Amino acid sequence: MGSRILHKLLIYHSDSKIYEEILSKRLTMLKIHSAVHPEEALDVIEDVEIILSWQIPDELLRRAKHLRWFSSIAAGNEDLVKNPYLSESVILTKATVYGEMIAEYVFAYILYFSRNLSKYFEDQKHRTWERIRPSRLCGKML
Repeated sequence: MGSRILHKLLIYHSDSKIYEEILSKRLTMLKIHSAVHPEEALDVIEDVEIILSWQIPDELLRRAKHLRWFSSIAAGNEDLVKNPYLSESVILTKATVYGEMIAEYVFAYILYFSRNLSKYFEDQKHRTWERIRPSRLCGKML
């Protein structure tokens, strides 16, 4: 007895073929379509119930009449939340793997500001060197 297709998923991403290959092996009850460019999604967009994407053109989102779930893989979703073509009834989730990268960015900025690196970069441009004792993180609380 074969598996029955219950839902249609559109993966809209530059790596959509890779995602499709991985997900199609594990989620056999989904009919998966992958697209890198809008024209590749036009034939299926009106029927998809699920979209997995980072950024999707408004024109595609506007045509997604049966959309029930948008799973974003972007770090920030402000534009999507405010998008007039995303119905309030659509479930919006975020599945990202940016936790470690964001943590590293935060750490980089902590060092940047605590060590006053902007001043050192400016001094370097002007070929000047004013000796300033940098702030230390030791003993500080975040």
